[in-house]
Amino acid sequence: MHIPTAFASLLLLPLALCAPPSPPNYGYPPTQAITKLTQGGYKFALTIDQKQWSNLSQVMTEDIYYDSSALGAGYGGLAVGLDQVRTVLEETAPEGIYWEHLVTNLYLEKLNTPTNASSITYITVSRWDPSALHDITKTYRIYYRCDDVWLLQDGNWKLSHSIVRNTGPRVEAPYFGSISMSQE
Repeated sequence: MHIPTAFASLLLLPLALCAPPSPPNYGYPPTQAITKLTQGGYKFALTIDQKQWSNLSQVMTEDIYYDSSALGAGYGGLAVGLDQVRTVLEETAPEGIYWEHLVTNLYLEKLNTPTNASSITYITVSRWDPSALHDITKTYRIYYRCDDVWLLQDGNWKLSHSIVRNTGPRVEAPYFGSISMSQE
């Protein structure tokens, strides 16, 4: 039995309709958005770690919403607007206090539009006060996840909205006593 070509292609039509749609690429490869967003996340961490407060507008929007309340009192809170975020950061890490934000993963969850993206980011932050290495309120390590929204403004991906979730059991004290190193 011979099936006419036109009829055979109609039989395959339901299969084609079941295929998931391709995500939009908005005129550029998805890898470009992933790379630029990842670089934006690294630049965000570097700006904070180097205390480049005057450069915060390069990595955050003016109306930034940053909620790290889940980290607990003394370690997190809610800050809205670039000025409030800057004030909190300056108070948290004054001169003589050090910290490091390790961006371990930045996953582009969804490219919502060409200028709006949602990501999930995992970060390990260490903060230390050389004069208080055994005081967990001044020297600590936290593992957390950020559910973020980024906006492309002035050619830079900037953090616009972030909800921080603690992924560790609690805030960690990274220094557990003296460690002596001997050479024999």
